[in-house]
Amino acid sequence: MKKIGWLGMLLLGGAVLWWSQEPANEWRGQQAIAMEAHSQLQLSVPKVVPLTNLASLQGNWLQSTITADLQILPTEPHNQPANPQSQPPTFDSPTQQSQPQPQPQLPQQQPQAPAQPRPQSHSAAYPLLTVEGVALTDTKAELLELLGAPARIEQDSYTPEFAIYHYGNLQIGMSVEGIRFVRVLSTAGTIRIDGRSMPMTLEAIQAELGQPDFIAEDGLVYKRPQTALKLFFDMETQRLRSVDLFHRSGE
Repeated sequence: MKKIGWLGMLLLGGAVLWWSQEPANEWRGQQAIAMEAHSQLQLSVPKVVPLTNLASLQGNWLQSTITADLQILPTEPHNQPANPQSQPPTFDSPTQQSQPQPQPQLPQQQPQAPAQPRPQSHSAAYPLLTVEGVALTDTKAELLELLGAPARIEQDSYTPEFAIYHYGNLQIGMSVEGIRFVRVLSTAGTIRIDGRSMPMTLEAIQAELGQPDFIAEDGLVYKRPQTALKLFFDMETQRLRSVDLFHRSGE
């Protein structure tokens, strides 16, 4: 009877112990299932990379990608020219270089004619040294040798030392010092000044000598350093009367 009692108590105690441990075992099983599901969820969800490591990861990825591409591309020998089609276009290539603009055509310069010698000035062409070949510096002997004896000699009543030698339309004023003036009358038709002949008119002589240095009431005056030439004209008719060559000291 006692044996049955102890056996019953052992069975009852084991049942109670099993019953008390059953919830703990069930909880442990549920926790294991939950942990397995959590691990599977972590495997399926990508891991979030911190921003601080993102740049380094991108650099490593780019370097690995370039290295892989370089290993795939075939290498060419250094002495072999590169394929021009594989070269990127440069600024000097036809695809980038702008088309040259047409330059304006400049007119061709015509060959210049040789420069013509400038005409001499009136003062250089006409130094006013001689009229009809007679110079104011000639002596009486040189005058007589050149023209011969005058047709007549007109003596001045007020100055006996002064006389006029007449050679037709040419008159020479003579004094003891030498020739005082050389006069050509308008009736001569022509006059020879410094060896050049020209018509005996105001227009012709002025065309040769240019503008006068002085305009008086009775004539036009051309001056040179030692001599002067005066074209006497009639104040009423403005017609030429005579041309006189004389010393500047006697103006």
